[in-house]
Amino acid sequence: MKKYIIDQLKDDAEFKALKTDDLMLLQGGGLSHDHIFLGDTDWLLRVPRANQLGMSSEEYLLLQKECYERVSVSGHAPSIKQLIPPSGSLKNGALVIQKIEGHRPRLPEDWGAMAKALASIHKEALPAITDPLEKAAAPFGSQKFLIFDVFKSSLDKVSLHEDSMNLINEELQALAAFFNNVAKNTNIPLALIGGDSHPGNFMIDKHGKAWLLDIEFATYDTPLIDLADAALPITACLDPDITPCRDKKGRTAFYDAWSKAVGGNSKEMLSKYMPWAERIVQMRTLLWLVDWTVQGRIKNAALATDQAISNWDSMADHYLKPEVLKRLFLKTPPQGPVTNYQSPGPA
Repeated sequence: MKKYIIDQLKDDAEFKALKTDDLMLLQGGGLSHDHIFLGDTDWLLRVPRANQLGMSSEEYLLLQKECYERVSVSGHAPSIKQLIPPSGSLKNGALVIQKIEGHRPRLPEDWGAMAKALASIHKEALPAITDPLEKAAAPFGSQKFLIFDVFKSSLDKVSLHEDSMNLINEELQALAAFFNNVAKNTNIPLALIGGDSHPGNFMIDKHGKAWLLDIEFATYDTPLIDLADAALPITACLDPDITPCRDKKGRTAFYDAWSKAVGGNSKEMLSKYMPWAERIVQMRTLLWLVDWTVQGRIKNAALATDQAISNWDSMADHYLKPEVLKRLFLKTPPQGPVTNYQSPGPA
């Protein structure tokens, strides 16, 4: 594999002196990719171990290339240099992307930098109608698809306490009503979003600038999805190296910092729809944990680190208990946006 990589890079002046011994695997807890340092260069290899989208290796690489090219224009995501095509020794191929060094986010102090990064991504101009990245058919459409078309089927196969099942199904009914309601609303703008913007996917460099690293799920939908992903304790827990912040004032300050940076009607959008964005991302994460319990652990045990597996097992055990779900799910009317909403508590 290393010789194939060197052969693919040898025509680039930056990599002429690169030797196989210079390729160093970066240890990490991710599920879908390995990362390999390319010596002392400013680049690294992003090597798919699997893809969660059911695409061929070639299609998956091209989609990731498009995501990196689109999001990196913001200045807050790594740029991409080239693709290495799949081969017998590198069956899924690889991407050569910019190496970002720094520390993982420390919350709440790094939320300000993350707010600026997300605002820069969200302010990128919308493309023409014909575009390789999907646009949601309606606001929150990408999350509706994940919740009801991807993860919900795992509920039929999981063994949960009856009270947990009832609580989840009640919340799903409320969200279904909201999705139907909001589909008629043309005043919620779509934007380029990272699509998987939990804190574990950020890096803070030595200048205090936040970078969104994992952007293979970039799409066009409401930016409130990214905000909830970056702010909720449950999504922060997905990475065992991140300490979640349960301070509601800090979360509100994060949202306000984003609103000031992005401008437009963002403040009104936050007021009306941020509560629902939190509930939606929370449910998406809970159903991901259900899916992990049912089939994800079996399918991906060889791909994830022992630390990651232990962390996700512990999350599933904790968050799917009825007493925890009761604290997470607030009884709010399903008919439309709420005005007296309280953010989820410290479950």
